[in-house]
Amino acid sequence: MAGDATTGREQRQTTLREILALVLLFAVAFAVLRTTPLALAAGLLGVLTFAMQIWLLCTRAPRLVMHLAWWSMLAMYAVAVVWALRKP
Repeated sequence: MAGDATTGREQRQTTLREILALVLLFAVAFAVLRTTPLALAAGLLGVLTFAMQIWLLCTRAPRLVMHLAWWSMLAMYAVAVVWALRKP
């Protein structure tokens, strides 16, 4: 039973390396999205968010940082869609 608690705690912890990798990934993503048309960027984010959700559902015990990445991508997608649909 103690082993299960340790495993659960380890799954909820993230390392500084994982967080910095996530920040780097999103910084590069924002740079790429800045150079593409907004409607295309929103579409790409939607496809990537959907693919990542499928991947998270198929893996047995994903790390917390992957869930954080998915929620961040979903937020970026929502902002991109609202921004793309706004009237000029």
